[in-house]
Amino acid sequence: MEQIMGAIQDVALAMREGNSAFREGNLIFERSLASLLIPEQDVFHLLDEIGIDSRLRMRAYLYLIKNPDMLRAFIGYPVEERKELLFTMMSDP
Repeated sequence: MEQIMGAIQDVALAMREGNSAFREGNLIFERSLASLLIPEQDVFHLLDEIGIDSRLRMRAYLYLIKNPDMLRAFIGYPVEERKELLFTMMSDP
């Protein structure tokens, strides 16, 4: 019986730790969204404006949403050169 109780306590501890990590990840994600310069739907429209291929649009969108500093640089760059800039940003490690 003690072994069963110990195992249950171990599982409960693992669940609490997992929940804590999940909450921390959510906070980080929410902070990154809060720091965006423009609404997410506008990011999509910016990509559409520069003619990003539909097969790459989702990847580019997620990249810019996850990287507010890169989004800021992207918005500040001349429109006619943004496509090349974005590909350079996404290919750099």
